Amino acid sequence: MSTSALVIRAGPGARALIQRDGLRPEQVKAMAGAAGGPKWLALAPMDRFLFGEWFRARTAPLPTIGASIATWRFTAVAQDDPVAAINRFENAYLNEQRYSDAPDAEEISQVCAHLLNTLLPDEHVPQLLGHAYLRPHVVTALCRGRAAVEAPRQLKAGLAQIALSNMLSRQRLAQHVERVVFHHPAGRGP
Repeated sequence: MSTSALVIRAGPGARALIQRDGLRPEQVKAMAGAAGGPKWLALAPMDRFLFGEWFRARTAPLPTIGASIATWRFTAVAQDDPVAAINRFENAYLNEQRYSDAPDAEEISQVCAHLLNTLLPDEHVPQLLGHAYLRPHVVTALCRGRAAVEAPRQLKAGLAQIALSNMLSRQRLAQHVERVVFHHPAGRGP
């Protein structure tokens, strides 16, 4: 039974390289982030270490890609002081994110805007775009048809249509949603 807090899964070539040379920051060529709400809280200590210490001397570009909470994580670590940004976001996420019993889209947007302004104050935007090595890429979804309308009844009908299409066949999702990637100004990642 392994007692390590970190498990590295690697193919035969990568495993041989790590066994021979150890694991070094420059060997990491790209990083994908996990989506899914609060799971970032479990990853925050690892991010503090990786981006606050391990990658500190890195100069080679490191493309990151993610959706949802991964984009928030990579926004934090692509600032001059990644640990401070993670701490600001963690505090706002846990202590300042409050909703009424029945929040509407406007309330949710206001809370998210507060979180974003806490995580990425205007003066930190140049840090994100001009970071020494991080090149964030953001995955989003462009809705079509009823799901592209903000009117609640039409939106609900559109989302129900998407869910039904997904249940029938994942390939049908393309009729309703298009994946869109916002690339870093320095260009596309690998």
